[in-house]
Amino acid sequence: SVGDLSNGDNEMRLAIKGAENFCLDFIRDNGLPRNYMVEKGIPYIAAYMVSCAKNIDYEIFNLYLDSRDYRRIFQREAEKNKGILADMLNEAAQIWSAP
Repeated sequence: SVGDLSNGDNEMRLAIKGAENFCLDFIRDNGLPRNYMVEKGIPYIAAYMVSCAKNIDYEIFNLYLDSRDYRRIFQREAEKNKGILADMLNEAAQIWSAP
């Protein structure tokens, strides 16, 4: 394991859920609006956050740049992982490649 996080699906689910809660707390604490799109996107952002922490990299900042190819960003991150984390990141990449 890297970053003290194993590749096991159960541990990944817990880590992703923790990151989701962090995102939801941030939204609530800052008075930001919550809607369907935000709710649907949070699990993918959470998976990305967990991947960055697990792989000890700072790629998370790529998501802040509007001109980035998000599909490729999620694909690249998925390639660094396996199991449920890779599956979620690949799913996020597919969403971004949809018309």
